[in-house]
Amino acid sequence: MLTGTVGVLGINTSIGSITIDNLPMPAEGDIDRVRDAVREQHKDSGITGNINVTLISSSSSRIVFNIKFNGSITQSGFTITQNYDITYTYTKK
Repeated sequence: MLTGTVGVLGINTSIGSITIDNLPMPAEGDIDRVRDAVREQHKDSGITGNINVTLISSSSSRIVFNIKFNGSITQSGFTITQNYDITYTYTKK
């Protein structure tokens, strides 16, 4: 399940709960792999600074990560800034 906020130009929008089935659940020690996956997925969003990945909780059936990062895109002379604060909850089925 994916929840959180995404902001553009200072306007934050909540992401409703999004569920994606059949994804492998990462392990507690996979923070670097999660960070690399986020960086790859958003490579065109102009990520600035660090991608902060925090392990919120972990059990044999569920793991929760919080991911925060900022980005900016310049197009046709305009720069648009973005911010992401997303919580990923993986539940083993």
